[in-house]
Amino acid sequence: VEYARSFWEIGRWILLTNILAVILVQLFPWTLKLFHGPEATASFQVIVNVLGVSNPILFSLGTLIIPAITQADAQGNRADWSEIAQGYALPLGCILLLYYFVLIIWPQEILAVFYGADSPYLAAGLETPLRYLVLAHIMIFFAVVLQSVLYGLKKTRAVFLVHLFSTSLGLVIGIPLASSGDVLGACKALALIQCVSVTLSFWFLRNER
Repeated sequence: VEYARSFWEIGRWILLTNILAVILVQLFPWTLKLFHGPEATASFQVIVNVLGVSNPILFSLGTLIIPAITQADAQGNRADWSEIAQGYALPLGCILLLYYFVLIIWPQEILAVFYGADSPYLAAGLETPLRYLVLAHIMIFFAVVLQSVLYGLKKTRAVFLVHLFSTSLGLVIGIPLASSGDVLGACKALALIQCVSVTLSFWFLRNER
C-alpha cells in the first residue's frame, strides 16, 4: 500500500497523461470504423503507417531533452532550457522536416513506395489526408519538445492539462469531423488538435519562465 501511494504521488499525472494519449490515439480509428466501416479505418492506418517512420525520432526526443533539462534545473540553470531543447531538437527536426517535405510534395509516390504501384490505396484519394496528417505530425514534434521541457522542469500536471484539453477537443470536434468527413475529416481534426496542444504547451512554458 505504501509503495502504491508513493507511486501515485510521484507519477499520477504522467499515468493519467498516458491514459489520455491512448484514448486520443484510438479515438479516430474507432470513429471511422463506426461511421464508415473497416475500409475507412484501413485507409486511415495506411497513411498513419507512412508517418510512423518518424516515430523513433519523436520518441527519442523526450529521452534526450528531459534528463538534460532536469540536470540544468538542478544546477540552477533553468533559464538555459531553450538552448538545451534547441540543441537536441534542431538536428532531429531537420531530418523530420526533410521527410515531411517529401511527403507533402510527393504523397502519391511515397504511398507507392510503401505499398506498391498496384496497391488499391493509390486510387483511394489519400494524398490530401496524408498532407493534413503531416501537418499534425509537425505539430506533434513541437509539442513533444515543449512538453519534454515541462517534464524536465517537473511540471507534469501542466502536461496532463494539455492532454486533457486535447482529448476533450478530440471528443467534441474530432468525432463530428471524422464521422462527417471520413479519413480527411479525421486528419483535419488531428491537425487542429495538435496545433492547440502546441499552443497550450507553449503557454504553460512561458508562464513557467
